[in-house]
Amino acid sequence: MSITRKEVDEIVTAATEVANSARNIRDINEVIEEIKNWSLEEGALFNMNLYTQKIKYGVVKKIVDLETFLSSDEQLPIREALIQALKEKREEYTSNFQEDTKEFEKLAKEVQR
Repeated sequence: MSITRKEVDEIVTAATEVANSARNIRDINEVIEEIKNWSLEEGALFNMNLYTQKIKYGVVKKIVDLETFLSSDEQLPIREALIQALKEKREEYTSNFQEDTKEFEKLAKEVQR
């Protein structure tokens, strides 16, 4: 049995989606761990880079030094909110990974017939 070019393309696309989903999960796990580690350090502070998109004028960048306004302890709820938001996004990536894996397995079985 010979495999068509279309089938090859579908399998490659599905495999790429599986790899991208896995990479997203790995990357978000690394960010969560970094934020958790920062939270464990006494007096740890972080700053924010804010980017504003203005249609006519392009992108405006501003660095906000949070320690000017918030102590390390006052920043804790911000870090906790970031971790929670990242965990929710990780659930979405995990769901995508599972769907992508099923699609890849389905295509692989079709080609084996």
